[in-house]
Amino acid sequence: MSAAAGELNSYAWTLRPSAIARIQETTMTQSLETIERRINALGLTEPTIQLHGRKDNEILVQLPGEGDPTRAKAVIQAGGQLELKLMEDPQTYSSQAEALSRHGGVLPPGTELVPGRPETRNSSGDLTPAKSGTS
Repeated sequence: MSAAAGELNSYAWTLRPSAIARIQETTMTQSLETIERRINALGLTEPTIQLHGRKDNEILVQLPGEGDPTRAKAVIQAGGQLELKLMEDPQTYSSQAEALSRHGGVLPPGTELVPGRPETRNSSGDLTPAKSGTS
């Protein structure tokens, strides 16, 4: 951390080269995994997906047998989707049957059971696993 040039009461943060390299490597690995999942969904036999370039800063994708390069590009370039949902029921359930029985056999309209593990926030606001029987 150093004082920002020409700015009063401002600081500039600089990442170490090792931290930059780690971030770049993680980003490339995650990108490679995402592309692999998307290509595998096409059902092609033996696609080649690998890091490429002088500093492994490119990803090589070879799709033998794919007759429609436009479709392959569209699959690779498709955006991800993040969906946030409000969790209203403070109770966690071990199964769908338990949830139904606790609600008289019928879930309220618009209710969706979402699998996952219960978590709660501690006093500092960090997520921690909930204790058994609570959420």
